[in-house]
Amino acid sequence: MAEKNQSQKVSGSLNDTTRQRYEQRIDELFNGSEPLRRNGVWVMQHSDMLDLLGYGSYAMSLVESKVGVSKHPLMTAEQWKKMPDWIENPIAVFKSATVANRLVFIAPEQVDNRDIVIIVEPNGNRKIANAHILLNAYERDIPINYQDWINKNLMRYVDMKKVSLIDEKGRLKLPPVLNNQTPTQVKATAKLDPILTENDLEVYRNNRQIEINQQIEQQKGNKMAQANDNTTEQQISRQELDNRLLSWSSQYIDALNNVIVAEQNSATLDERTNLVNAFYENKKQNPLLVAPD
Repeated sequence: MAEKNQSQKVSGSLNDTTRQRYEQRIDELFNGSEPLRRNGVWVMQHSDMLDLLGYGSYAMSLVESKVGVSKHPLMTAEQWKKMPDWIENPIAVFKSATVANRLVFIAPEQVDNRDIVIIVEPNGNRKIANAHILLNAYERDIPINYQDWINKNLMRYVDMKKVSLIDEKGRLKLPPVLNNQTPTQVKATAKLDPILTENDLEVYRNNRQIEINQQIEQQKGNKMAQANDNTTEQQISRQELDNRLLSWSSQYIDALNNVIVAEQNSATLDERTNLVNAFYENKKQNPLLVAPD
């Protein structure tokens, strides 16, 4: 099978900063950097595929000891940089036939006409709770007996539009409901786990985007409500200030009138002095306040 490029969709699982750090770390490992133990660089902050399969919307770290030119010579740095996209858009996903709680992802590309398998352990990070790990990725020297895996009910996901990449001659006998390309999730029976397709992944991503948009709108609404509350408080403050200014003005005028009347009535010097002192004391205790913007 010749290598074929597929349009990929990661749906926000790998932001620019995470991607940059991951790709930089891959280059470092291929250039001889000492790998970190177990808890390596983050591969992605969220996996649509693993969340769709029921393993949770968690970040994924890399087991760095599996990366490098001495491990699998056909696996280049550029191929390792594609791992996040391949995990999010695989041809198929199977439960491991040999190790419990591990998944085998089939990449949508080959190397030297060999299938690439990606080994993921959901919730497998021993140092960080609720974190997936990318354990390994390599080309298969021996062709995979996919039919055997299907017959053992190990298949969890298949992209019906890409399955021909691993079944060019159309010999795979998929479950009948998949051959009919049913667009919704296959319901589990007593003998068969649910098998999801690219249609389920599309529905998941659409719903997730709706949830994200709703969260954004809710945050906007909260900010607007807070702004309205601040405006209301400011309006109340303005009203209180207006009342204080009005009261001060009345007292100011009354005190000034008392001084004028005293002068007109030829009040004694002491009486006039007391009134003037009272006027300035009133003014001192009630300074002119400026309303806020």
